[in-house]
Amino acid sequence: MQILDLTRFAPSTLVMIVMMVLCYLSFWWSIIGVFQKCQYSMDFFYNSLKVFSLLFWGYSLYLVFEDRPQNFFVYISGVGLLIALVLFWWTQNVIRNHTFSIAFDSDIPNQLVVHGPFSMVRNPFYLSYLMAYFFVVIGLKSSVLLSLFIVLIGLYWAATKIEESKFIKSPLIEDYIKYRESTPSLVPRLSTIRRAFLSPKDDFENPRS
Repeated sequence: MQILDLTRFAPSTLVMIVMMVLCYLSFWWSIIGVFQKCQYSMDFFYNSLKVFSLLFWGYSLYLVFEDRPQNFFVYISGVGLLIALVLFWWTQNVIRNHTFSIAFDSDIPNQLVVHGPFSMVRNPFYLSYLMAYFFVVIGLKSSVLLSLFIVLIGLYWAATKIEESKFIKSPLIEDYIKYRESTPSLVPRLSTIRRAFLSPKDDFENPRS
Protein backbone atom coordinates (compact mmCIF):
# COMPACT_ATOMS: atom_id res chain seq x y z
CA MET A 1 0.00 0.00 0.00
CA GLN A 2 1.28 3.43 -0.93
CA ILE A 3 0.30 4.92 2.42
CA LEU A 4 2.71 2.51 4.15
CA ASP A 5 5.66 3.39 1.88
CA LEU A 6 7.76 5.13 4.54
CA THR A 7 10.37 6.16 1.98
CA ARG A 8 7.90 8.83 0.81
CA PHE A 9 8.13 10.62 4.17
CA ALA A 10 10.68 13.23 5.17
CA PRO A 11 12.91 12.25 8.13
CA SER A 12 11.25 14.86 10.36
CA THR A 13 7.83 13.41 9.53
CA LEU A 14 9.02 9.89 10.29
CA VAL A 15 10.32 11.06 13.66
CA MET A 16 6.95 12.64 14.39
CA ILE A 17 5.13 9.42 13.42
CA VAL A 18 7.38 7.32 15.66
CA MET A 19 6.92 9.71 18.59
CA MET A 20 3.15 9.78 18.09
CA VAL A 21 2.93 5.98 18.05
CA LEU A 22 5.17 5.65 21.11
CA CYS A 23 3.09 8.20 23.02
CA TYR A 24 -0.15 6.50 22.02
CA LEU A 25 1.08 3.04 23.03
CA SER A 26 2.59 4.31 26.29
CA PHE A 27 -0.53 6.20 27.34
CA TRP A 28 -2.85 3.30 26.59
CA TRP A 29 -0.51 0.82 28.24
CA SER A 30 -0.78 2.88 31.42
CA ILE A 31 -4.57 2.68 31.31
CA ILE A 32 -4.50 -1.10 30.83
CA GLY A 33 -1.55 -2.11 32.98
CA VAL A 34 -0.77 0.59 35.55
CA PHE A 35 -3.78 2.44 36.85
CA GLN A 36 -6.48 0.63 38.78
CA LYS A 37 -10.17 1.17 38.11
CA CYS A 38 -12.47 0.90 41.11
CA GLN A 39 -16.16 0.06 41.06
CA TYR A 40 -17.13 3.65 41.89
CA SER A 41 -15.71 5.22 38.74
CA MET A 42 -17.49 8.13 37.04
CA ASP A 43 -18.08 6.26 33.80
CA PHE A 44 -19.49 9.15 31.74
CA PHE A 45 -16.35 11.28 32.18
CA TYR A 46 -14.01 8.31 31.93
CA ASN A 47 -15.63 7.02 28.73
CA SER A 48 -15.70 10.54 27.27
CA LEU A 49 -11.96 10.81 27.89
CA LYS A 50 -11.35 7.49 26.13
CA VAL A 51 -13.52 8.41 23.15
CA PHE A 52 -11.99 11.85 22.59
CA SER A 53 -8.47 10.47 23.07
CA LEU A 54 -9.09 7.76 20.47
CA LEU A 55 -10.60 10.30 18.08
CA PHE A 56 -7.60 12.59 18.54
CA TRP A 57 -4.94 9.93 17.97
CA GLY A 58 -6.84 8.23 15.17
CA TYR A 59 -7.43 11.43 13.23
CA SER A 60 -3.90 12.71 13.84
CA LEU A 61 -2.38 9.49 12.47
CA TYR A 62 -4.69 9.72 9.46
CA LEU A 63 -3.58 13.31 8.81
CA VAL A 64 0.12 12.64 9.12
CA PHE A 65 -0.07 9.72 6.65
CA GLU A 66 -2.40 11.58 4.29
CA ASP A 67 -0.74 15.02 4.26
CA ARG A 68 2.90 14.05 4.97
CA PRO A 69 3.65 17.46 6.55
CA GLN A 70 7.16 18.83 6.02
CA ASN A 71 7.77 22.11 7.82
CA PHE A 72 9.54 23.62 10.79
CA PHE A 73 6.62 22.85 13.09
CA VAL A 74 7.04 19.13 12.46
CA TYR A 75 10.50 19.34 14.05
CA ILE A 76 9.03 21.19 17.03
CA SER A 77 6.31 18.56 17.30
CA GLY A 78 8.79 15.69 17.30
CA VAL A 79 10.90 17.27 20.04
CA GLY A 80 7.83 18.17 22.10
CA LEU A 81 6.45 14.64 21.83
CA LEU A 82 9.79 13.28 23.00
CA ILE A 83 9.70 15.57 26.06
CA ALA A 84 6.13 14.45 26.81
CA LEU A 85 7.20 10.81 26.51
CA VAL A 86 10.18 11.33 28.84
CA LEU A 87 7.94 13.05 31.40
CA PHE A 88 5.44 10.19 31.20
CA TRP A 89 8.05 7.47 31.80
CA TRP A 90 9.78 9.50 34.50
CA THR A 91 6.46 9.76 36.31
CA GLN A 92 5.72 6.09 35.73
CA ASN A 93 9.10 5.15 37.21
CA VAL A 94 8.42 7.27 40.31
CA ILE A 95 5.05 5.61 41.03
CA ARG A 96 6.07 2.05 40.23
CA ASN A 97 5.81 1.07 43.93
CA HIS A 98 2.56 2.97 44.49
CA THR A 99 -1.06 2.25 43.63
CA PHE A 100 -2.80 4.90 41.54
CA SER A 101 -6.42 4.88 40.44
CA ILE A 102 -7.46 5.82 36.93
CA ALA A 103 -8.89 9.24 36.03
CA PHE A 104 -12.40 9.95 37.33
CA ASP A 105 -12.42 7.20 39.93
CA SER A 106 -14.09 8.26 43.17
CA ASP A 107 -11.98 6.23 45.59
CA ILE A 108 -10.31 7.97 48.55
CA PRO A 109 -6.49 8.15 48.16
CA ASN A 110 -4.25 6.76 50.90
CA GLN A 111 -0.92 8.10 49.62
CA LEU A 112 0.51 11.36 48.38
CA VAL A 113 3.58 11.28 46.14
CA VAL A 114 5.45 14.58 46.26
CA HIS A 115 8.92 13.94 44.81
CA GLY A 116 10.34 13.87 41.30
CA PRO A 117 7.88 15.14 38.66
CA PHE A 118 5.21 15.44 41.39
CA SER A 119 7.25 18.26 42.92
CA MET A 120 7.08 20.08 39.58
CA VAL A 121 3.29 19.78 39.11
CA ARG A 122 0.62 17.91 41.02
CA ASN A 123 -0.55 16.06 37.91
CA PRO A 124 2.50 15.12 35.80
CA PHE A 125 0.69 12.32 33.98
CA TYR A 126 -2.00 14.72 32.80
CA LEU A 127 0.68 17.24 31.85
CA SER A 128 2.48 14.63 29.71
CA TYR A 129 -0.78 13.76 27.93
CA LEU A 130 -1.69 17.39 27.26
CA MET A 131 1.83 18.19 26.07
CA ALA A 132 1.60 15.34 23.56
CA TYR A 133 -1.77 16.58 22.29
CA PHE A 134 -0.49 20.15 22.07
CA PHE A 135 2.59 19.28 20.03
CA VAL A 136 0.57 17.11 17.65
CA VAL A 137 -1.71 20.09 17.04
CA ILE A 138 1.36 22.28 16.47
CA GLY A 139 2.78 19.83 13.94
CA LEU A 140 -0.40 19.13 11.98
CA LYS A 141 -2.15 22.51 12.32
CA SER A 142 -5.65 21.03 12.12
CA SER A 143 -8.74 22.85 13.35
CA VAL A 144 -10.39 19.49 14.08
CA LEU A 145 -7.48 18.41 16.28
CA LEU A 146 -7.50 21.81 17.96
CA SER A 147 -11.19 21.37 18.80
CA LEU A 148 -10.56 17.89 20.20
CA PHE A 149 -7.60 19.25 22.17
CA ILE A 150 -9.79 21.92 23.77
CA VAL A 151 -12.30 19.24 24.81
CA LEU A 152 -9.48 17.12 26.26
CA ILE A 153 -8.15 20.11 28.22
CA GLY A 154 -11.60 20.48 29.75
CA LEU A 155 -11.80 16.80 30.65
CA TYR A 156 -8.36 16.74 32.25
CA TRP A 157 -9.10 19.97 34.10
CA ALA A 158 -12.24 18.30 35.48
CA ALA A 159 -10.12 15.27 36.45
CA THR A 160 -7.71 17.47 38.42
CA LYS A 161 -10.61 19.03 40.32
CA ILE A 162 -12.02 15.62 41.17
CA GLU A 163 -8.58 14.42 42.31
CA GLU A 164 -8.29 17.48 44.52
CA SER A 165 -11.70 16.90 46.09
CA LYS A 166 -10.71 13.31 46.86
CA PHE A 167 -7.60 14.44 48.75
CA ILE A 168 -9.64 17.03 50.64
CA LYS A 169 -11.86 14.20 51.90
CA SER A 170 -8.93 11.93 52.76
CA PRO A 171 -6.80 11.57 55.91
CA LEU A 172 -4.04 13.32 53.92
CA ILE A 173 -5.87 16.66 53.80
CA GLU A 174 -3.31 18.66 55.82
CA ASP A 175 -0.34 17.36 53.85
CA TYR A 176 -2.20 17.88 50.58
CA ILE A 177 -3.09 21.49 51.36
CA LYS A 178 0.59 22.26 52.04
CA TYR A 179 1.52 20.45 48.83
CA ARG A 180 -1.12 22.34 46.83
CA GLU A 181 0.13 25.70 48.11
CA SER A 182 3.67 25.02 46.91
CA THR A 183 3.07 23.08 43.70
CA PRO A 184 0.98 24.08 40.65
CA SER A 185 -1.60 21.72 39.20
CA LEU A 186 -0.59 21.47 35.53
CA VAL A 187 1.65 24.38 34.49
CA PRO A 188 5.10 24.18 36.11
CA ARG A 189 7.04 27.17 37.33
CA LEU A 190 10.80 27.55 36.85
CA SER A 191 11.32 27.05 40.59
CA THR A 192 9.30 23.81 40.63
CA ILE A 193 11.09 22.48 37.55
CA ARG A 194 14.39 22.99 39.37
CA ARG A 195 12.96 21.45 42.54
CA ALA A 196 11.82 18.35 40.63
CA PHE A 197 15.41 17.29 40.10
CA LEU A 198 16.49 18.03 43.66
CA SER A 199 13.55 17.03 45.87
CA PRO A 200 14.01 14.21 48.40
CA LYS A 201 12.01 11.03 47.96
CA ASP A 202 9.56 11.61 50.80
CA ASP A 203 5.91 10.65 50.43
CA PHE A 204 2.96 10.76 52.76
CA GLU A 205 0.96 7.62 53.33
CA ASN A 206 -2.04 6.62 55.43
CA PRO A 207 -3.12 2.99 55.25
CA ARG A 208 -6.72 2.28 54.37
CA SER A 209 -8.85 1.36 57.36
